[in-house]
Amino acid sequence: MHPYVRSGLMTLGVVGAVTLIVIGVLIAEPTTPELPAAIESIVPGEGALISPQGSVGADLADDHTGVLIIDGAEVPLDQLTIVEPLGQIYFSPGADQIIPVFDAGTHRVSVVYWPKAQTRADATTYGWQFRVGS
Repeated sequence: MHPYVRSGLMTLGVVGAVTLIVIGVLIAEPTTPELPAAIESIVPGEGALISPQGSVGADLADDHTGVLIIDGAEVPLDQLTIVEPLGQIYFSPGADQIIPVFDAGTHRVSVVYWPKAQTRADATTYGWQFRVGS
């Protein structure tokens, strides 16, 4: 085989391998949808895997507040960790909480949020899913 042909085949092989690696990484990583402007971040991210004791929540714009709904049940305010000046709302499972531990599988969390200068009647909802390992 001519050296140029052999070199060309090796280059194609390397390019093909790199392409497969990039495609594999893109498929394996959870998607990160664009968040609404009033939501700075969510925990965990869309499709992320957490432990049964993992926290969930959202960091809202500083001028917003809200509540969390997990698997269709609204978390009581006294079970949320709310950092009012920063617009942060989080829930951690525990013995005296609405959810003692997250069961293995897929869960859905929604943050219902609104500007602090308004009422819940003006709220918007954003939801995402996360997974819990066993």
